[in-house]
Amino acid sequence: MAALVKTVVIRTPATVGAAGQYTALAQCRDQAASARGEATAAASARNAAQASLASAQAAQALAESARDQSRQYRDESRAQRGVLPGQAPPAWSLGSAAFQDIRMLDASVTWDPPSVAAGAQASTAVTVPGAAPGDFVMASCAAALPGLSLRAEATGADAVTLWLANLTGAAVDAGSNTFYLRIVKRIP
Repeated sequence: MAALVKTVVIRTPATVGAAGQYTALAQCRDQAASARGEATAAASARNAAQASLASAQAAQALAESARDQSRQYRDESRAQRGVLPGQAPPAWSLGSAAFQDIRMLDASVTWDPPSVAAGAQASTAVTVPGAAPGDFVMASCAAALPGLSLRAEATGADAVTLWLANLTGAAVDAGSNTFYLRIVKRIP
């Protein structure tokens, strides 16, 4: 680093004498002090600039550290949910897109249940290859079932049971109907 150097040359005529030389010497000292003040001000400005630069570098390092911590937290959070960087998220986090791989079984059966007494129920077993206990079963009927409640359950390997419960105070005969089943395989 180069230092600031100011050279002051004062020339006095020889006729001025000692008093003139003294005045010239005082002027030289004043100019030297002024130059020292300017050098001090320049050094202070340089120190302030260096401090500002150091502060900016510290702020940048702090911001980078915060970004790294945020990335690390995000990656740890994904790892806790079973997702690591570069991996596909699990099906449960995809919304409706996750249902593309769910296996469903559809079946239909024609059943003529007997007349169901008040407060009683009738049932029938339906063979559905691939059904297993724990699978989700939905059932519907091609016709309205006034006063009857329809329920279905996977009761064994390849077996689904349909129940019709009478919720009225009198016997109900539903007649022959087509019943539809949808089995959603349980995800182990």
